[in-house]
Amino acid sequence: MRAAERGADRYRRVHTRRLGRPARSLSDLAARGGGMSFVREIVKNASIAVGVADTIEELSALHRPGCAAVIWRRQPLTGVQSWIDGLDPDVLPRAWVILRPDAVRDAALEVCDASGIPAGPERDRFVDDIAALADIFAGLIKARWLRLRSC
Repeated sequence: MRAAERGADRYRRVHTRRLGRPARSLSDLAARGGGMSFVREIVKNASIAVGVADTIEELSALHRPGCAAVIWRRQPLTGVQSWIDGLDPDVLPRAWVILRPDAVRDAALEVCDASGIPAGPERDRFVDDIAALADIFAGLIKARWLRLRSC
């Protein structure tokens, strides 16, 4: 049995014990009180599946064999989260665009303008953060194109 199959088998056994029967879907898992939990454990010779990063450098875990994704536990920029929380939900940007990484900042500015988000230092920091994250991600996966999506 390959490492990925062993990991999937272990996941099914854990959730079968927890839920009484295997979940048939993610919504079934959530409805029955299941879901994700965070357990930090070093497992040798096994598929990692999802890595956890606290720094930009740790995002390179994505390149490890068997790692399908990395969750970056980063803190929001000071003041930006409270600014976003204070915005009227009707003006939050909505976009779905495929573009080159160097075009993300201009696209984010256009989306903010079109959404009616007022100009100011918080919006500038928000847009700069979006552009920086796009650059980091594009560099990490060597992407020539990115999908910029907000809802």
